[in-house]
Amino acid sequence: MPAPIRPALTRALPVVLNGAAKGKRAILVERGRRVSGDLAFLTTRLIGFGGDDVSPDTVAFLEQMIRDTPIEVVARFCQALLACDMRDALPVLGTVPVTVVVGEKDRLIAARLGIELAAEIPGAQLVWVPGAGHALVLERPDMVNRAITELLARVAGGGLPQSA
Repeated sequence: MPAPIRPALTRALPVVLNGAAKGKRAILVERGRRVSGDLAFLTTRLIGFGGDDVSPDTVAFLEQMIRDTPIEVVARFCQALLACDMRDALPVLGTVPVTVVVGEKDRLIAARLGIELAAEIPGAQLVWVPGAGHALVLERPDMVNRAITELLARVAGGGLPQSA
């Protein structure tokens, strides 16, 4: 999210979502989400995926998962996510193999944040996925599977980082 609006949005988003997740408003929000199919599809495609080569079925699958998630769950998840800052614990992850997978065209989480995350974790490997967006596991499952397989191989081969 752009830096100038990040603080205001971080404060306002949980309040707005919580308000939308209660009582009659929640019913209206859920109805609105269900009838806005084409717009939801296009938004999911734009925000979730980086490339134009993603099949419409894959976009529809993700859009359906999002639509099926109650707004109350979205609101609570958003609140928990915004309140969670675990940066101070990142060095502890240097004791286990870590792989950070980043989509070049992620529109939800800036790619630079994934790069910074990998740099903050001692011994972490960064997997850069050119042209991919936020829904990496759906957009580039082959690359995600390869990253997981290589991580497991590092674990099996005793690829734990050396203590400093």
